[in-house]
Amino acid sequence: MRRTTSVEEFTREPFGRILVGTTSLIWCADSSHCGAAYWGSPSVNDLRFAFGVWDNVVWPRVISPVHVVSDFLRLERADDDVFRLFADHVNKWEAGFVAAAARHAVIRPMGMLGSVVTGFLPLFGAEHEFHVFADAGAAFSWLEWPGAAKAHDEIERALECASGTPHALRRFREQLEESLDSPDVDRIAESLACSRRTLQRDLFGFGTSFREELQRARVRVASGLLRDTDQKLSVIATRVGCSSLSHFGALFRQQTGETPSAFRARHRS
Repeated sequence: MRRTTSVEEFTREPFGRILVGTTSLIWCADSSHCGAAYWGSPSVNDLRFAFGVWDNVVWPRVISPVHVVSDFLRLERADDDVFRLFADHVNKWEAGFVAAAARHAVIRPMGMLGSVVTGFLPLFGAEHEFHVFADAGAAFSWLEWPGAAKAHDEIERALECASGTPHALRRFREQLEESLDSPDVDRIAESLACSRRTLQRDLFGFGTSFREELQRARVRVASGLLRDTDQKLSVIATRVGCSSLSHFGALFRQQTGETPSAFRARHRS
């Protein structure tokens, strides 16, 4: 598929194209296989752009039965307004999905946001056939489409360029976030099918290290818990693997420039 940032080009001929936006990517391999991917922290305007392209360019041209992939793997945050816009879009197009979609593969992010994504479609009464995956390769395989592997590779390359995070580094960060209470470089390397030495060399090549990534992951996960839950600071500190509340506070302030309490107050105001 050919990558483009031109809406005009994509509108003229969406099939065989990948449209790259600010925090979203929409693709059409052919008239029966299409999808979208989201990363980072999309704004309401970002989603309105993506949904506008989907509603006005993609969906009117596809032919039933349609195989759809919704990829949220790189999504880092969704504010309340963004969540409501997703809900409105699901409600609007559910009837069309029931009528036209043969299969809908949903790829979830890790952690708490992944749980939200997993429960999203059932919460809003989705009746079409869908399945949730933690791995993009498995999601494309489930479509039982001869062109799935090639499309997956092309879309992954486009996503890496657009989101700015190499696939290998993203997988490492996902594994790290799942083991913050007892991070072990050897175990994470094994889960990524490489040696400790290879993993450390790759991290160096990305301009980072295990220690730096661990600190960032602790603050990243803690930030989500501070925003989205009422858990006590001591509980959050333990969940992200900090040895004490003072250790947690010092690390958080070092990384963000404010205390955990101040961060929570600012995001709850």
